[in-house]
Amino acid sequence: MEPHSVVIIGPAAPFRGGISHYNVKLFDALKKLKGNSFYFSFKRMYPKFLYPGKTDKDISKNKFIIPEVNYTIDSLNPFSWIFTAFKIINLKPSVVVFNWWTAFWSLTYLTIIILLKLFLKEVKIIFICHNVYDHERNFIKDFLTNIVLKRVDGFIVHSSVEKEVLEYMFPLKKVHFCKMPLFDVFDDIKENASRLRKEFNISSDAKLILFFGFIRPYKGLDTLFKAIFILKEKIPKIKLLVIGEFMYDLYSKYVKLRKKMNLNSHILLFNKYVPNEEVGKYFKMSDVLVLPYNKATGSAIVSIAYHFNLPVIATNVGSFPEIIIDGKTGYLVNPGDSQMLAQKIFEYFIKNKKNEFQKNIEIYKKEFSWNNVVEKILSFIPKEN
Repeated sequence: MEPHSVVIIGPAAPFRGGISHYNVKLFDALKKLKGNSFYFSFKRMYPKFLYPGKTDKDISKNKFIIPEVNYTIDSLNPFSWIFTAFKIINLKPSVVVFNWWTAFWSLTYLTIIILLKLFLKEVKIIFICHNVYDHERNFIKDFLTNIVLKRVDGFIVHSSVEKEVLEYMFPLKKVHFCKMPLFDVFDDIKENASRLRKEFNISSDAKLILFFGFIRPYKGLDTLFKAIFILKEKIPKIKLLVIGEFMYDLYSKYVKLRKKMNLNSHILLFNKYVPNEEVGKYFKMSDVLVLPYNKATGSAIVSIAYHFNLPVIATNVGSFPEIIIDGKTGYLVNPGDSQMLAQKIFEYFIKNKKNEFQKNIEIYKKEFSWNNVVEKILSFIPKEN
């Protein structure tokens, strides 16, 4: 066994979602720079009644399967948590990196951490916090989060807001910030935008806005609807493509809102999880990505957009101001301000900013490297005397 090995704990395919994709890229970069790395994941994640979508399994043909993954953790079986802990203990790693995004994993992670610390005195426990607290938080979730995070040696975040939260909570712990790396796991699409649009009966000269991802209340889709309502007379050929799985009963809510605002001809709603092999076409066929979130921590959606050189208009929340250069790679607007959002969308199209912004993104996205995250992880390994 080589000294100073690193273990990653988090979702992996066939479980779907951005964090699984994140770990694929991170593990690949870690292996290239470090070599002796290990990956532990879940054989069961959420109980079906707790998952807000149709399924937590990836329906993609290309599932980004990694052969080295150890599928040992069952969310409902504490014996699997203990088993996983001892599997890791036998590896004698220097650093164990947990992915953290919800308090649901509090008891699971706490059990593993306690056993690791008991048998491996020198091990460093690191959390990559995709968000410190749950998006739909409450007292119990916050309480559990605080209990777990107290036992962590250090953190890596992709939002300076989250960095400030953790530094306030734990002033003596190391908190590293780096930009969300580029999500370049998705295949480029060979067809041109006009051909891709025909599938949705969208004209080649339409001004096409994309809203992409899992739809939750905090993502401010209603603000974007209002902006489209404001713009439909000024830009008659404006179209909004909303694609992603809607949380619970939100789909019917937005169908009714679209009808009420007389926007049926301007807004296309698709309540579906997008398989990996299809992701690229939505970004390639669109003119701009709009993310009108009311609140946020980090978001991989911008990193996907940058991979496809697609400019982004987003709200001035979470990590968006750190990864979107206002007036260069997109625009920033105030959350909940449909007038300002409409104004920036209008400015983007009337001034033909797409080509200019795309050239800026092509240069800027070189800063979004997975090696930056790996270097932060490796900084926790004790220096040799």
